[in-house]
Amino acid sequence: MATTTSKAEVLRRALARQAPVLALEAHDAPSAKIVEEAGFDAVWASGLTISITHGVPDLGLLDRSEMLTTVKCINDATTLPVIVDVDDGYGGIRNVIQLVKECEAIGVAAIIIEEKGRTTKANSLDQNAHHSLEEIDVFSAKLRAAKQYQRSPHFLVVARIEALIAGLSVEEALKRANTYTDAGADAIVIHWNKKDPSLVYNFIDQFKDRVPVIVIPTSYSQIPASELASRGVKLVIYANHLRRASITTMRAIAARIRNDERTSEVEAEIASVKDLWNMVGTHEVMAYEERLLRESKAPINALILAAGETKELGRITDLPVALMQINKKSFLEWQAHAYRAVGVEAVGVVTGWRAEKITLPGFTYIKNPDYAKTGIYHTLQKAKKFLTAETLVSYGDIYFSDDPVRRILVELENGQADIVIAVDPNIKYGLVSNDKELVMTEEETSSLGSRMAHLSEKPRVLKVSKKLVGNAIAGEFIGLAGFSKSAITALLLLPESQPETDWRQADLCDALNTLIAQGIQIRAIPAPFWYEIDKTADVLNLLSTSMV
Repeated sequence: MATTTSKAEVLRRALARQAPVLALEAHDAPSAKIVEEAGFDAVWASGLTISITHGVPDLGLLDRSEMLTTVKCINDATTLPVIVDVDDGYGGIRNVIQLVKECEAIGVAAIIIEEKGRTTKANSLDQNAHHSLEEIDVFSAKLRAAKQYQRSPHFLVVARIEALIAGLSVEEALKRANTYTDAGADAIVIHWNKKDPSLVYNFIDQFKDRVPVIVIPTSYSQIPASELASRGVKLVIYANHLRRASITTMRAIAARIRNDERTSEVEAEIASVKDLWNMVGTHEVMAYEERLLRESKAPINALILAAGETKELGRITDLPVALMQINKKSFLEWQAHAYRAVGVEAVGVVTGWRAEKITLPGFTYIKNPDYAKTGIYHTLQKAKKFLTAETLVSYGDIYFSDDPVRRILVELENGQADIVIAVDPNIKYGLVSNDKELVMTEEETSSLGSRMAHLSEKPRVLKVSKKLVGNAIAGEFIGLAGFSKSAITALLLLPESQPETDWRQADLCDALNTLIAQGIQIRAIPAPFWYEIDKTADVLNLLSTSMV
C-alpha cells in the first residue's frame, strides 16, 4: 500500500539541506496559495497577522480554537509545510498537550512555542515594552509534554528564545536553548528586535548547531537569507509581510476608487475576478462535478465545422482560420478547452481547405473534399457517423468561453428546447446585414439592455436570417448551438423530409428555419463575449492586440 509523505517529514528533510529553508507569512487561505506560487519552502501561520485578520490586537486575545480554525484553512490551501505560531501554547501543560493533538490532526508540520509568560502581553518587536519570561523548568516541562504526546515522529516542536529581547545576555539565551534542546525541542528560534544581528550571530556560533536554528529577521531585514545561512541559520521566516503589503495596497486602491467614483483606473493593478476563481479552483470543481453528473447520462459530443476557405484571408495567411491564435492557442484549442471544461470529451472537426494543416491531437477528424462547392449543412452531413448523441455544433472561426456552452447544456438538460443557440445582443439597432446571421425571437427589442434582459429569459426563436431589420433583431447567432439527440436525428433527415431544398448549398440558418417550421422548438441564450474572424480587418485587429 502506497504511503504519503507528511508535511512534517517534508520540513524535516528540508532542514537537513545545506541551503536555507525559506518561509513566508500567511494569514488566510489565499495568502497561503500566494506563498506557494512564489516558490517558498514553507508557510508561516503568524499569530500577529491572523489576529489582525480577525480584527483584534496580538495580545493573547485570539483563543486557540479561533487560531486553529484559520490555520486549518491555511494548511488545506497549500501543499507546503505549515509552521504555526502558537504563542506560549495557550496556557499550561494540559493546554499544550491538547494543542499538539489538534495541530497534528489538522496536518501542520511544526509549532513554535515562545518562552514568554502569559502575563506578557507585548509584541516581541516592541522595544519599549517589558518582556517577562517563563521559568526555564516550567517551559521545559511544556516542551517535554508536547514531545511525549505527539503521535508522528516527524512533527516538530520548536522553542522560541526571547531572552535577548527581554534584555538578558547571550549566555542566558544559550543556557535556555540548551535546556530546551535537552527537553526535546526539535529546533530553536533565536528572536531579536534590533537592526544589528551581531548578538544573533554570537548565539549561533556558541550554540554549535545542536538542533536547527531559525531566525525571524523582521528587524534586521537588510540581511539576505544567503548570509544568514552562511552564519548557520537553517530556516528564515519572513513573518508578517503579506499582511502588511495587503494593507498598503488596499488603502491605496480604496482611496482611488473613492476619489474617482469608478474602478476602471485600478482594474489593471488588481487581480481579475478570473484570478480569484483560479486561485480556489472554481472551474476545476465545477468541471469535476459536471463530469461526475454526466457519467450516469448519455454522452455528449461536440462538432467543429472548419472546412470552408475564407478567400479574403489568403493575402494574410495560408492557414485555416481555425488555426489562428489568441493568447498562443488556436481557435480549435480554445473551443476544445471550453467543451472539455464542461465534461465533453469527444470533439470532432470537419476539415476541408488546407485539411493537411489541421493535425492537433485530441480530435476526431472528418474531411469534406467538396468544401469549395458546398455549404455548411453539407459539411455537417459529412460527420453523420459522429452525430450519434446530443451534440454541440460550432463554427471553426470563432472564440468563446465555456460559459455559453454551460448555459446551452443546462437548457437542453431541462428539456426546455430541442435546440439552443448562442446569441450576441450587441448588434446595432436597425442594422441591415448581408453577412451576419441574425435572430428573431418572440418579442421585439429596441436596445442592448432590453435585448440582454430578453435573451436572459431564453426566448423562443422564430427565425434565423441574414435579412432581418429593426426591432425584429434580438441579436446575432454567433455560430454555437446545442442539439438534443432527437434534434440531431431531425437535422440529418432534412434532405428526406424537405427534398425540394438544395441541401448541398444550404447553410445552418436554412436548416434551423426548416426545423422551426417542422415544429421543433429552438431557444436562445445570451453570449455577448466572443470573437470571430472572417475578414482581413478581423485578422489585423487580432494581430494588433495583446490577444495574439
